[in-house]
Amino acid sequence: MVGTSVDYTPVSKRRFLRHLASCAMVIISVISCVSATSFRGRIACTSANKFTFTGRWLFAGATERTIASAQARNLAIVFANDAGKLTGGDNQLCVLFQSREAASAANVEDVSVEFRQLVGKMEEKPITAVLSQDGLGRYCGHVNLGPQYYKPSSYYALVRYVDATGRKRRVRLHVSVK
Repeated sequence: MVGTSVDYTPVSKRRFLRHLASCAMVIISVISCVSATSFRGRIACTSANKFTFTGRWLFAGATERTIASAQARNLAIVFANDAGKLTGGDNQLCVLFQSREAASAANVEDVSVEFRQLVGKMEEKPITAVLSQDGLGRYCGHVNLGPQYYKPSSYYALVRYVDATGRKRRVRLHVSVK
């Protein structure tokens, strides 16, 4: 549910209505970018035209929290799991693909993810995540990142996939492991 709240201070009726209209326009533009179907929460508009968002992405699942996200062309790519973070050792992981235009799950194929630990300017040997399709635009599995000698450890996650047009794509995300 998306709602608005406005801090009202005694001002002229015209100024208040103008402010309310500007808040409504911004909220409409936010909803068109984010989509009311992919975000559940509250959008608050204050008298200083500052907006606060509280809520949860719906396509991430009821108990899943976002680890990292990226935008690639017309897709939003999200890493999520129950804890909302990656740790040393075995981790459960879901990679979610959502169309930014239609605000629905995107049809992608041949998804693979590999993690490369960053040590200074060097990237270590890649660790491949084992993923299986768990619905349209949703790939879940596990990855074992092993023991962590650096706290926090930095990783590049390289997501490879084939989009709906048949083109091979890749996106790089940066994640920290604590």
